[in-house]
Amino acid sequence: MKLKNLIFLLPLVTSLVSPLLDWELFNSGIALGKTDKKQIIKGSCGKEKCETLFQKLNNLYPEYTNKYAKECPTNQILGLAIYKDDQDKKIYFTCWNSKKEKDGNRYGSYLGSLPTPGNEKKFLTPLPTNSPDNQYHQYLQKNYANELKKAQFRCATNSGNFKVLTSEAQKTIQLQCYFQAGVNFMDVNNDWVSDGEATRGAGVDQILGTFPMP
Repeated sequence: MKLKNLIFLLPLVTSLVSPLLDWELFNSGIALGKTDKKQIIKGSCGKEKCETLFQKLNNLYPEYTNKYAKECPTNQILGLAIYKDDQDKKIYFTCWNSKKEKDGNRYGSYLGSLPTPGNEKKFLTPLPTNSPDNQYHQYLQKNYANELKKAQFRCATNSGNFKVLTSEAQKTIQLQCYFQAGVNFMDVNNDWVSDGEATRGAGVDQILGTFPMP
């Protein structure tokens, strides 16, 4: 009788254990599926490693660093570069192709810029000084300081410049940032730093603030 009972219970035990094993395998699959390939970061970042600088920037400006990282697939290289010509105040982000082209050069797309830590004021895009609407500069700085700073920062991330547009009919002042989008760089000496523009891209105008006239 005991042997018969054991034979009878064996299929039941199997039917209970099998789903549990399948569930464990399913969970393992999910865990494996969540394992993302680490973003490779290279470039020229002064006295510190580019990975370290990126982490600092990620703590300060996560909205922008996350955007740049998402726009650069993990099978490509996220490049950071600081240039002496910019007085070490700006970091350029480029998404580089992992492989060189037949001409021996590497190509990448410009993603944007951020200030080196501690240099945000120098990084901001200034308002134009040769505009007939300079009379509104102090008004904007006094009454809309936070909005103005945000617009200046955002324009600077695209390496843009400002135009001040006024409308007497609508009684408004607008800050228009104009910049080049779709710029492609080339690296000729394999240091993950741009040696010039491969394509210039297209001009873009973006309104970053609309304010009432005084």
